[in-house]
Formats: sequence, structure tokens, C-alpha cells
Amino acid sequence: MLYAFTCKYANPDHSIKTRLRQKTGDGTSDLKDTAEKCDHCRGALSSWPKDSKNVLPYSKAAHCAIIALCCAKNQCPFNMVNDKYYKMEVQMLCPGTELPHTSTVSQDIKDLYTNLALDIQAYFAVSGIFNTRYT
Repeated sequence: MLYAFTCKYANPDHSIKTRLRQKTGDGTSDLKDTAEKCDHCRGALSSWPKDSKNVLPYSKAAHCAIIALCCAKNQCPFNMVNDKYYKMEVQMLCPGTELPHTSTVSQDIKDLYTNLALDIQAYFAVSGIFNTRYT
């Protein structure tokens, strides 16, 4: 059996890589390096942070996005930004940082859901899963 690995973002510059079933461990670093280069070209973060050189600079927008993603992923309440220990941690790491209001976090999560739902719908439309009518 032969496994074929293709770029999930359909990058035409990436060749199809193949591995025999018994040799799936061979060349995984090559696959990983190619995926990280693709992520870098797309402007996406991959396996961050790897080392001290790969530090994400602070921005208010990125901070709001990370809070929204954290709440959505871990099913945290929006008012986690009001937690006194979270506030202490943020001030310790970046003094003077203002945290977003809970309504901002809520709206950010709604926006993420809406936009990601469109991406997921497009993904399934391309893969043909929803092209069949069920009656």
C-alpha cells in the first residue's frame, strides 16, 4: 500500500509525496518542513513558539483574537477577561494592557463562527459531501 500526501491548500508548487505503508516514519520531517513553509507563505502560524526567535509581537487585535479562540476552544465564559488572576497575569506579562470588554469577546466569537462556517461549507462543497441530495 502506498500513501500519497498532497497540500491541503492545493498549492501547485507542492509536489505529491508518497510513502510505503511500512515506511510512514521515513521522511516525516520533510513533510513537516514543507507544511511549515506553506504555512509561512500563507501567513499562518505553525507550531508556535518553536524558539525564542519565533515570538508573536503584541497587538490589541491579536490579543482579542486569542482570547476569543481560547473561549471558543475551551468553552470558557466571555467574562474570563474579568478574572482577577487573568488580569494579574496579563499585567505581569505586558504592563498597561487593556483587556477587551466581554461584549467584544462575545462578538468576536460570533464573527469567528460565521466566517469559519462559510469556510467549512466551502470545504465540504468542494469535497463533494454535500453535492448529493437527501430526501
